[in-house]
Amino acid sequence: MMIYLKKLLDDAQENQLNSIYMIFILKNIEKGCFMDVEHTRDATLLHAIHKILLKEWDPLGIRRIPAMRDEYDDYLPNIFKLIRQNSSETEIFDYLWWVEQRVLEKQGNKAHTFRIAGLLKVLQKM
Repeated sequence: MMIYLKKLLDDAQENQLNSIYMIFILKNIEKGCFMDVEHTRDATLLHAIHKILLKEWDPLGIRRIPAMRDEYDDYLPNIFKLIRQNSSETEIFDYLWWVEQRVLEKQGNKAHTFRIAGLLKVLQKM
């Protein structure tokens, strides 16, 4: 098990996965349930959400700044929940738009944000 854990940590560092993924992985390994298909799917979903937020949504324009890769991680749990609850594209949009307007205090582009909500909605099929 320790060899497997070390490999996970090495892979995470190599792929520059964020601390939220490592916390997720480590907590589930401690519980003895990481190998469960559901948990693997959840970790994959979190990673996919993170990539979309950073590479596509990116209202702060920080995608090319390595030190800021975790900037949108605070929003992962809520988006994850919206996806898992099979929320509509509009509900996902509403949350993203609220973050842009109220939290990040950015003017935003509704068409762009709605496109991102559509990308996130597609993840419900994972």
